[in-house]
Amino acid sequence: MVRLLIIVLTFIYFSYSQQLAQIINLALENNPTLKSYENLIRSKELRSEYKLSLPNPVVGFALQSVELEYPFPRASNPMSGLALFISQKYVLGEKRKKDSQIAEKWKEKIKKDKELFERRLIRRIKENYFDFQYSFLLEDLSKSIKREIEDLLDVSEEHYIYDRTNLSDLIFLKVELKKIEESIVFSRRLREKSLANIKALVGVDIEVEREDLPLLKFPETFNPSKSIFVRVIEKEIEVLKAEEDRLKVEHLPDIYLTGAYLVRPDIPDLITLKAGFTIPLWYEKKEKLMVMEKREDIRAKISYMEGIKLEVEGEYEALKAIYLSLREMYDLVRKEIEEKKKEIESLNVAFIYEKEDFRELLRAYRELWKLKLREIKLLLDISKVVVKAEELL
Repeated sequence: MVRLLIIVLTFIYFSYSQQLAQIINLALENNPTLKSYENLIRSKELRSEYKLSLPNPVVGFALQSVELEYPFPRASNPMSGLALFISQKYVLGEKRKKDSQIAEKWKEKIKKDKELFERRLIRRIKENYFDFQYSFLLEDLSKSIKREIEDLLDVSEEHYIYDRTNLSDLIFLKVELKKIEESIVFSRRLREKSLANIKALVGVDIEVEREDLPLLKFPETFNPSKSIFVRVIEKEIEVLKAEEDRLKVEHLPDIYLTGAYLVRPDIPDLITLKAGFTIPLWYEKKEKLMVMEKREDIRAKISYMEGIKLEVEGEYEALKAIYLSLREMYDLVRKEIEEKKKEIESLNVAFIYEKEDFRELLRAYRELWKLKLREIKLLLDISKVVVKAEELL
């Protein structure tokens, strides 16, 4: 059920990418840290089982009442003999049942820890996956801008001869060319870095292909009480309550049973049977205080959980505000790009007929390059905000 929920949350906003789905499935199957949770869950299952069983009986033998001069049983010493004994501590079934319940609650808590780790693992994979795809967009755009700069350099050098451009224009273009070449190098390094991170998170060597980077929608439905961060704390509270229930029966007696058979030479053998139980003489000073301590732990954890609810809700609202702001800026940038393209077309025509200065054309191109770079960066930022919001669900 938990795995199904994880898969649904994973692909509700990412159904566009079969490749991303495959990467996340591989990570859920192969990530070493995730596998460790399965061992912890199994350990608590075993603990729950053996807590229901009784402690092992003690079996032994002893030489009883032998003399120092004759360290062995003999007929002249009727108290001496070889004793064979067995003893058993009987813990009441109520105690054993509650010990088992504590282990069960721990198992459920570890399952929630595992689910939280899965959420974080998926978020980190998605963020690196988006960086990987963004690197292609950045490299392609940078190469396109580089070609435009080189074309403008050819034009400016040609017109420099006729004094229609000046040396500062050439220097400006060469500086811009250097910057965009650095951007190309950065995009390749980013791709290598993000791919290495994806492989480390998945746990196996994989190949990642290029895909489009879509414009994602923000998750609209959110209930802080059902957030994974809150549900983890709820399981911690359940563990504390189970431990409190166990402490409430701590004063119940443990029963001790012992049977012994004394073998004596030349005289009749003896049998000894003993029974005993613990008495809660210090119940008021110990067990009750232990229960009160556990109740304070529970109250503290409940208050902490309420704080986490507020924190998660605040983070969700903050991410939503960031998303709306980024989305608005994205739409504005796309609109400005279209307007800037029209402006450049007009400036090109005006420059051809010597009705406009070359610097105005360079200014327009520079603004267009910045807008295009900002457009794809906003697309990446929007994707990462959506991923962080999904982690809170």
